[in-house]
Amino acid sequence: MNKDQRPEPLDFFIWTVEDVGLWLEEISLGSYRQIFKENGVNGEYLEGMSMFTTEQILRFIRRCHMKWGDFITLCKELRRIKVCTSSGLLERGAKGTSTMVGTVVPLYGVSQGG
Repeated sequence: MNKDQRPEPLDFFIWTVEDVGLWLEEISLGSYRQIFKENGVNGEYLEGMSMFTTEQILRFIRRCHMKWGDFITLCKELRRIKVCTSSGLLERGAKGTSTMVGTVVPLYGVSQGG
């Protein structure tokens, strides 16, 4: 994926570490970009988080020095992508947007500047 190109939400499970970093910026968690990169957090890892035990979740939070609220935000955004893609509500649209039930909305809930 191009360094400046936003990752496609439909393909989040194949995101590279760099793609995850771009997504973190989009969901206002960019302060974790470097620590996620250092820990090799890619899309496959994010996909697997849904199977984490409580102990694994706490270990991840400690390793990434995350605030609990930020971890909740991360999980909510992952769930939103999964729900939209699995239900077929999210389709590829114009750059920086997705089409959902006939309405154009930002990919990650952040307004895109022109």
